[in-house]
Amino acid sequence: MEIEVIRELLKKELEKGKRQIVLANEIGVSHATIYKLINTNTRPTTDTLAKIARYFKVSVSEFLEPDARGYPCQESIGRDVRKIPVIDRLRKDASAEGVKDEAAEYLWLSDVPEGTRVTVAKEEAMAPLIKKGDYVLFRTDREVKEDDIVVVEDEWMDLIIRRMKKKKGQIFLAGENPEYKPVPVTEKLRIVGKAVEVLSRRRI
Repeated sequence: MEIEVIRELLKKELEKGKRQIVLANEIGVSHATIYKLINTNTRPTTDTLAKIARYFKVSVSEFLEPDARGYPCQESIGRDVRKIPVIDRLRKDASAEGVKDEAAEYLWLSDVPEGTRVTVAKEEAMAPLIKKGDYVLFRTDREVKEDDIVVVEDEWMDLIIRRMKKKKGQIFLAGENPEYKPVPVTEKLRIVGKAVEVLSRRRI
């Protein structure tokens, strides 16, 4: 486990002027836990690790040492942490665990309901809210309403991220970035899911 990575992330939060007790409350752990993680070689529990990952909006796998294949070591992963493939295209026959051969990357996430899928923002259409390279968790079984951030399957069957808008009864897909103009939903642009969370790639 990359304890040094966790220690440096926590230290940087304190360097911003945040008190340890405030940081502990925001993460959802005790003040003593934060102190030990910063000042000793204490290894966080799976639950603490998951809370830290959520706080920094990254995958748990960011804090786990890779094996020979570059994947986090299985013995470092708790039972409540699930391996989820990052997909570029939605396979109708894929379960929440996905089709192993289709994923070039995996995330290890905790407290993620079955049926959650993950894709990557491949453009700056939703910047600055969602940056290129960010992970977007989405569900295909959620009702989509106006102003929701949605995952869209384009004419090449690739997944893109947009915000759903309505105008004069017609549904449009809009970006946060003004350079991306709203476009109407058509047979070539199909809403396939609702974004439920965004995780950033680790930036230290």
